[in-house]
Amino acid sequence: MQSILFYLLLPILSGIAYLPFWFLYRLADGLFLITYYIIGYRKKVVLKNLRQAFPEKSAFEIRQIARRFYVFFCDMLLETLKMLVMSQQAMSKRVRFNHLDLAEYFAQKNQSFFIVLGHSGSWEWASPGFELQTPFHVLVIYKPLANPMMDNLVLKLRTRYGQEATSMKNTVRNILRLKDKLTITAFIGDQRPENPRDAYWTDFLGQRTDFMQGTEKLAQKFNRPVVFAAISRPRRGHYVIDFELISENPQATAEGEITEQFVRKLEQQIRQNPELWLWSHNRWKHTQLEKTATSETQ
Repeated sequence: MQSILFYLLLPILSGIAYLPFWFLYRLADGLFLITYYIIGYRKKVVLKNLRQAFPEKSAFEIRQIARRFYVFFCDMLLETLKMLVMSQQAMSKRVRFNHLDLAEYFAQKNQSFFIVLGHSGSWEWASPGFELQTPFHVLVIYKPLANPMMDNLVLKLRTRYGQEATSMKNTVRNILRLKDKLTITAFIGDQRPENPRDAYWTDFLGQRTDFMQGTEKLAQKFNRPVVFAAISRPRRGHYVIDFELISENPQATAEGEITEQFVRKLEQQIRQNPELWLWSHNRWKHTQLEKTATSETQ
């Protein structure tokens, strides 16, 4: 049944992708009205997360942030779909960098490096930006979706501009395969760990939060520099990426240092542009498990 539904929807999705941007955003406006006011998609989760993250804000301010988030969320869904047909020139025009000094520095050293970013801004547009506007080949680490057809569609989007994508379990194998090539390996660092007992725990937006340590451990294993990618949105359909160095020599860092620096930079980015973070996922599901995780490792 899922297969039939997917193949029925695919021509519609492709047709939407061919719409010009001005029409696409009118469609996004309509989608926002349905999602926010009629369906209320994960609205309880969004409002709960915002209240917990910003206890100092009034109920009115929380609702305003939530509303702006849903506007962005609907835009991002259709922008991601637009990648099916969007040209390299159009992508490069809409994703730009404030400066590429760090990328140029590592390129001159013939040094591959890791990028870590959060679900803030258009993370799907970020990797084409890296691939098209730097001398590095991009390897994107992703978690496969349960639906194989949707997974194939997302994989197609994430490799359309020349990038490669690999599941988390094959990360080391593919890093080694590309060891003689100048690469950026891109990680989404704010996904909730499947096992909180193996997580790094810290304060994040005023709450105890578990983070995956994979980026840090791999950076130390290969001693590759780690760079944070901060994404802002100056106007609709345009994104700006800033590179911020976390560590040039990961093997010289203490345990948890790289992850902690990532968390602090991500938190700063979210506080500056709260509507651009993915508030609809239940990020603090494991909060009550920290004591159990800690006691079992002692």
